[in-house]
Amino acid sequence: MKRRDQEARDAEIVRLAKLFVPTARIARVVRCSPEIVRRVKKAHGIDQTAHMPPLTTAQLARAETLLADGCSRNEVARTLGCSKDQLRRAFPEARWSIEERRQAEHDTGQRAKNSPQLHRTRPKGWCAPSVVDGPPDAQR
Repeated sequence: MKRRDQEARDAEIVRLAKLFVPTARIARVVRCSPEIVRRVKKAHGIDQTAHMPPLTTAQLARAETLLADGCSRNEVARTLGCSKDQLRRAFPEARWSIEERRQAEHDTGQRAKNSPQLHRTRPKGWCAPSVVDGPPDAQR
């Protein structure tokens, strides 16, 4: 890669990193490996652990109100434009119980990818029946 192209790539990586774009996404956009992105971030002194700015007191108050109204942390994070992990750290006690999650899934008609299955369609160890040439009387 030519020096001019490398400098342009590094400038784009730094620009995206300052906007708190995740490393993997920067690598896809710039078409390089995540290791190169990490190396450029380190060379420019960009802190790799600070993903999002801290929540403000107004955001914390709004999040507390939404969580008290029964919203999930995912909904609150989307509403406030912050990370789910930030909300999890700020409000560790605010999580839905299994019953609340099942009720929400029932109400919306959608099941979360990681929620437990309530039933199996086939018993464990079930095998399809083998094909038989015909009824037992026809074999005589």
